[in-house]
Amino acid sequence: MSYSTRHKLAKFLLELNEGERQIEIIRQILCEQEQFEPYAAFKRIDRLERGYLTARDLMHFLADNKIHHNERNCSLFIQRYDQDGDGRLVYSEFLQPVITLDNQILRTVATQRPNYEVKADEFLAYDVEYALTKLIDR
Repeated sequence: MSYSTRHKLAKFLLELNEGERQIEIIRQILCEQEQFEPYAAFKRIDRLERGYLTARDLMHFLADNKIHHNERNCSLFIQRYDQDGDGRLVYSEFLQPVITLDNQILRTVATQRPNYEVKADEFLAYDVEYALTKLIDR
C-alpha cells in the first residue's frame, strides 16, 4: 500500500471515529434528559401505532422538527440498525441508536424510567425532541 493510500485511509478512519464519538455524545445528552423515556420516543415516531418504524416515519418525524431528508436517506438509518433485515425497526432495534453505549449507568437509568403515553398529535418535551432529532439527523 502506498504512502498516499495509507494516509487517505488513516484520515478516513479518524473522521469516521470522530463522527461516531459525536453520535455517542448526542446519545448521552438524550439519555441525560429526565423526560426521555425510550418507549415514549419510539411511540412519538410511530404515529400510526404499527409497532415498528419505517423510513417514512423517520422522514415525517424529522420534518416535524424542520429537518428535511428524503426517504432514501432515512432508509439508510433503518438499514444500519435493522437486525433482521425486514426494512423496519421494532422497539428492541430502536434502542441501539438512541441509548448510550459507553455509559452503563446512564443506559440503565434511561431504560428504567416510567413509561408515558404520547398521543398522535403530541410531541415530546422540547429538549428530548431536539436531541432525538439531532441524533437521527447525524
